[in-house]
Amino acid sequence: LLVAAPLVTSIRFEGIAVVAAAALLLAWRRRWRLALGMAALGALPVALYAVVSLSHGWYALPTSVLVKRAPVSLADPLSFIRGNWIIQLLRVPLLSFRLSAIILLAFPVIAAALMALNRRAGERGAAQGALALLFLVAAAQATLARGGLRYELYLVVLLAYALARQPWPRPGRRAAAWLRLAAVGAVAFLLLGRGLEALAEGHLAMMNIHAHHGTRGRFLRESYPGASVAMTDIGYANYAADLRLLDLAALGSREVMAQRLAGVARSPESLQRLAESHAVEIAILYERNFVARRDGRLVNLLPPHWVKVGAWTITTPNVVLTDPTLSLYATSEGEAARLAAALRAFAPSLPPTVRTTFDR
Repeated sequence: LLVAAPLVTSIRFEGIAVVAAAALLLAWRRRWRLALGMAALGALPVALYAVVSLSHGWYALPTSVLVKRAPVSLADPLSFIRGNWIIQLLRVPLLSFRLSAIILLAFPVIAAALMALNRRAGERGAAQGALALLFLVAAAQATLARGGLRYELYLVVLLAYALARQPWPRPGRRAAAWLRLAAVGAVAFLLLGRGLEALAEGHLAMMNIHAHHGTRGRFLRESYPGASVAMTDIGYANYAADLRLLDLAALGSREVMAQRLAGVARSPESLQRLAESHAVEIAILYERNFVARRDGRLVNLLPPHWVKVGAWTITTPNVVLTDPTLSLYATSEGEAARLAAALRAFAPSLPPTVRTTFDR
């Protein structure tokens, strides 16, 4: 456990929640030294990252954690689960949000009652404690991250393992048996819904990512090597092509993150200043991310002199992309002609799941 704790948190920062749950379970069983050791070693990679990152002028936490953390409003207690990925992890597609939330919130109550009964009967109830803590880890993590299936998988595996480890009470303890059945049934029922949804949509999600992220990476590698590009979803494009990047989603550009953390409203003027400071030539983006409601009306946040040259639209159902259409802009009229020519030359190599439209 002492070796696993720092390995888990060094692979993914979300692992700190699992390490914390394991340490709490050990403390509940009065194994204080092991609990403190796990907590300290699990926190070590996080602390080391913070020191190195701050020394280079960045933030103590990764920008991906800062961007993807889910807001929680004290005025709306249900905001803890509404709008963030925990309800996606545990919801059953055919159930309403209200019913899914009731099951989610009822589980800790059931688990607490079950552990109280076990304690009265002289049992430690470690397996029930592990299941309850892992379930609460999933809920607590909603305040730190939101995302999709790739963020959920390790929690699904851990919860499934905890379910399989649940023992039945000794004969004659009917109340504990019913409570245990209710707790295990609630988690299994909710995980089954999410699992079936993943099976149904997994292949579509991979096609979506290949269609937009893969296409964009190939296009930039072939048509704009070494160019200065503004975009979001930077991962594969930066891997496939050698770029000078302005990350409009803030993950890879500190000045964009600073504006976001300071609550600076995005505007055409601020975006233009960023583009000029990076000598941006083209921008590849989802237009819906650059529309805001101001004073009761929708406002386009893109600089007015940017020229839309074309777009790529997927022909398959969209399950993970921000929008089915990815738009390509030139930051000047002179660049628009070059981008239009590059798009037309690239069009024959597009996969059949992508359709190109030209505005120039």
